Amino acid sequence: MTASTAGSSKGLSLADQVIQAGGNAIIFDVKDQPGDLSYMSKVALARTIATGSLAAIDRPAVLVDKLHQRGLHVVARLACFYDVRLATHRPDLVPRSKEGGLWSERGVPNWVDPSLPEVQQYLLDLAAEAAELGVDEIQLDYVRFPTEGNPSDAVFSFDPTQVAKHEIITEFVRRVRLVVAK
Repeated sequence: MTASTAGSSKGLSLADQVIQAGGNAIIFDVKDQPGDLSYMSKVALARTIATGSLAAIDRPAVLVDKLHQRGLHVVARLACFYDVRLATHRPDLVPRSKEGGLWSERGVPNWVDPSLPEVQQYLLDLAAEAAELGVDEIQLDYVRFPTEGNPSDAVFSFDPTQVAKHEIITEFVRRVRLVVAK
């Protein structure tokens, strides 16, 4: 469910409908692909880029608790490297084009470089924060390098002769698992 739905009275009503239909789990956005968070984060970079300015969920831990009280398995969705807000506010984190300037999928910088330590740390911090809300699971979305537009024009911050893209993503996912297991 979107943040605006989860943060409104419709959220719990939708959860009840899921249960009535025989469902046992619900997913809500913690961070969507535009890069907006559903709550006011304590993560420094999130606060710097005002990603919680559209926060629809006032007390996310209370929401998670209410969903658990209904017997639901609660999943927090975290859109990762497709992040329009971060790409807009921090162009230094966007892949470069071989032609010069910022790489963009369709004319707008909307991806950040998955190989950059600062980008990964931001997402690790958000995943840890989501885990602290008491969710049962974190769904990583857009946890990949871009594949649309002209990805062969994108220049990332790693040497592809030394490490493969899938190794970067695998290591990132491993680190997320370690962070949320704490």
